[in-house]
Amino acid sequence: MIRIENVSKSFDNLQILKGISLNIEKGEIFGIAGRSGVGKSTLLRCVNGLEQYNSGSIKVDGAEVGSLSPEELRLFRKNVGMVFQNFSLVTRANVYENIAFAMKIWNCDKNRIDRRVKELLEVMGIPEKINARARDLSGGQKQRVALARALAMNPSVLLCDEATSALDPKSTIDILSLLDEINKNFNITIVMVTHEMEVMVFDGNNLPAEALMADEIDCLLLNHLPWINNFNEQNGSELTMVKGFTYASLFGIYSAKHDSIEDIPENGTIIVSNDPANMHRSLLFMQKLGLIKLGEQSGDYYTVLDITENPKNLQIVEVETTNTAGSFQDADASISFSSVMRNAGIDAHSYLAEDGEYVNYPTGFFVNKGDEESAWAKALIEVTNTEDFQKKFDEIFQGAYMIFDYEG
Repeated sequence: MIRIENVSKSFDNLQILKGISLNIEKGEIFGIAGRSGVGKSTLLRCVNGLEQYNSGSIKVDGAEVGSLSPEELRLFRKNVGMVFQNFSLVTRANVYENIAFAMKIWNCDKNRIDRRVKELLEVMGIPEKINARARDLSGGQKQRVALARALAMNPSVLLCDEATSALDPKSTIDILSLLDEINKNFNITIVMVTHEMEVMVFDGNNLPAEALMADEIDCLLLNHLPWINNFNEQNGSELTMVKGFTYASLFGIYSAKHDSIEDIPENGTIIVSNDPANMHRSLLFMQKLGLIKLGEQSGDYYTVLDITENPKNLQIVEVETTNTAGSFQDADASISFSSVMRNAGIDAHSYLAEDGEYVNYPTGFFVNKGDEESAWAKALIEVTNTEDFQKKFDEIFQGAYMIFDYEG
């Protein structure tokens, strides 16, 4: 979708970008984080053709951005929406006029414009603001209008330049949730840049914890407490849960081939997580289901070496937790989190069985020791305990996660 290879960019004698390379797949949400002044916005502007790069290659859907003629660039930008840091709305115009701006430039039919503006305002959750002046809106409402304007021409790519930097914590969470919905509902590739990254999306289970340990991010919201405890033990880190907000993902056994546990055949393949904490949990769950029997625990966690009985001679295949859904179609069953399955487009509640032990696997905000009493950590907890947040949480995750009180 977007291929950036060895891109460099200088302003006079000041080099801003040097040898930047990355690939962004269609339908992906891709985050670029870093300190102010390191070139994040410049890179985004190069992708949109607002800046010329000095060397390297940027291709969007196979088109080399730096080689486009003015007319080709105009057509190209029709397919690439952009949201700017300070909204860039016409403050004296109303919401309708701001969203309709690009469509009028492209001479779209008025009826089409009316339908599209109303549709986008419904998606943004502010249909009642259609005639309001932009200058009279809150920061969060202005950003929703800016998003609607960027989506007006139905682009396949959305570039967000510091889209949450001017917002309060609650509005930031609302906009990030909205971007997630837009990505899923419209299959739009989203590229976000920020210098204050509260939320990053990673592939892999270890990467975010390693980034937190290295102070590359400030907070982690992904892994459960037993996993973090094992990570701390292995890496000498002191990642600590911030008290006051706890949730958990359901944990079940899923199958695309069978309708019940009893249907899993002899010599069947079962996918499980390969990290110690989740492997331990998977094996205990398999024992609970009657698929295996475990002997004495040989270490801190059960492993496949502790299986004493395997009556169906099941083949247990270990993969990274985030890949348990990717193997779902090929295996006889996959033991995974409902959240991982949901993110792969699989019904989170379509499991054959659920282990019911979620209270022992709490997830919350993890920070480096010493940051749990910081003002920003307390602000996170304050936001998550509002009724609006918890309503939105349930609405977005549709039961894949549940919020509960953890006293540990």
